[in-house]
Amino acid sequence: MTDHIRQCTFSARLDCHYLLHVPETADPRTVLVMTLHGFGQNPESMLRLTERMFGPQQVLASLQGPKSMG
Repeated sequence: MTDHIRQCTFSARLDCHYLLHVPETADPRTVLVMTLHGFGQNPESMLRLTERMFGPQQVLASLQGPKSMG
């Protein structure tokens, strides 16, 4: 399977913005969940949707897409 995987690189200049939800306590089962939104969403709505899927006990990061930046 690894014969069909290529490592690729590209350069880009971006100022990345994201929202971060951090629970009051974390334990070894706490995970980081990174979300990306499409053109019909925004980072706030993706953070809410992700919290519904994974719960507030996880660290949730919602990356703002470059097209939605002001």
